[in-house]
Amino acid sequence: KYLYQISMVLLDLQFKCDLEGLAKLRLDSKTTLNVKAQFPNGDVHENLWIDRKEEQSVPGSRGTAHLIIGQKGSSKKASIKIEGKEGYPDYNDGDGWKTFATLDCRGLEVCEWIIHADGSITK
Repeated sequence: KYLYQISMVLLDLQFKCDLEGLAKLRLDSKTTLNVKAQFPNGDVHENLWIDRKEEQSVPGSRGTAHLIIGQKGSSKKASIKIEGKEGYPDYNDGDGWKTFATLDCRGLEVCEWIIHADGSITK
């Protein structure tokens, strides 16, 4: 019998869209993510905003994260960091599924996500 606890999860957020007469979708640097996340004890936090331009030190760690949140009734902190290079990939008509971002989730799990963006489209 094995006992383990998930402490770090890398999560690829992927999307697929039909551009309907458009050639390309480009997300700019103001793009943010809105996520719903769940702690291991079942507590759910909704409407959490992640901005890749806002990075902060993780308490008790040498690392940084784009979102740090505490679990109700506990001093433990959970964090989410957007991994990889700056910016987001362009989506071209017919691309199929594309990885939008990779999240390093520590101490919580992302259940839902929404992209909020000012972007540009090419016809």
